[in-house]
Amino acid sequence: MPLGGDPLDTTALGYPLLTTYIKAADIYTAVGVSLQLGMGAANSDFVINFAGIYVRILPTTSLSGLGYDVYLCPTDTNTSSPNYGMNDNIPTGAGTFINPGDGATTYKIAVDLYTLMMMYEVHALYPTYQINTYDSIGTVLVDASGNRVMTGATTTMRGWQAIVGWSWAASGGATSNLSAAGYTSALPYRRVQ
Repeated sequence: MPLGGDPLDTTALGYPLLTTYIKAADIYTAVGVSLQLGMGAANSDFVINFAGIYVRILPTTSLSGLGYDVYLCPTDTNTSSPNYGMNDNIPTGAGTFINPGDGATTYKIAVDLYTLMMMYEVHALYPTYQINTYDSIGTVLVDASGNRVMTGATTTMRGWQAIVGWSWAASGGATSNLSAAGYTSALPYRRVQ
């Protein structure tokens, strides 16, 4: 749904899609918070949807020791698929285990502006947890909201547009997908810590 808006691009409704990097500890924090919100209360309305990873809940045999393990889904290698080149979020095969202690590897993610702001609020809600964002070399970003997913030179892609584009491609209308979109970090309010 085209919820929200973009203060820098009013050409369409909806929160802008943004790209940033996170590390393994941030992935485990986001998944852990999601599990707490989604499983902590009966009929919970809160759930965080992930794509490109899958979570195995194994309280006694967890590799991470946290009761759940996170894996990167295998990359879709089918050139006619709208997911070509992307993690297809279908846990076939072993996938790649994400070690929560790996502090060096950065993982590129795409989120909408609302989700990004909520990631930054985790620490306010749960003071012992924090989700950081980084640039590609691992420098902590104070605010990644300037890293826009672009559909053209000046047009920011919205979450709903990505879903519509993927659906159109999946129905045979095209082979283009989110991975073909351009990215920018040259907008004015990107700050590095």
